[in-house]
Amino acid sequence: MAEDSHKMPVVAAMRRDIPIVDERSHIEVILRLMQDANAPAATVVDRSHRVVGLMNYETIGELLMLRNADAHFRPGSRGLHLR
Repeated sequence: MAEDSHKMPVVAAMRRDIPIVDERSHIEVILRLMQDANAPAATVVDRSHRVVGLMNYETIGELLMLRNADAHFRPGSRGLHLR
């Protein structure tokens, strides 16, 4: 990056094509939307369309590994929270 890049406004560097998903969406749906958009993450919103979180490939991978290791695993249990 250029020496003055720290002076660049966020709007000049941010992406606007990040998928937005409902917090009740299934992981597989979020993953497909991210892949289709070639996006590194998805914005998670609640019923009021307020941003409540961000899902990325690392988080999805961790959730899938935990789910595969324990059929009774549910996000939010064992200290893993999505909010």
